[in-house]
Amino acid sequence: MSAFWKAQLQEIIDISRDRIQRLEAAELIRAGNAAPVDETKRKIEAEMKVVARLQQTMDALP
Repeated sequence: MSAFWKAQLQEIIDISRDRIQRLEAAELIRAGNAAPVDETKRKIEAEMKVVARLQQTMDALP
């Protein structure tokens, strides 16, 4: 059963990482390679925290 949950968590992690990449790419295009605006930066940091928590949960599963 833990294999099922690990697969589900991995899918969510992959989706979150994809979202981070899209946010970064969109901001680079919009800002002409300038530093990300605060709101986008906060979104990216929040997604990264989600990925870290999900990864910890997945690692804790047997």
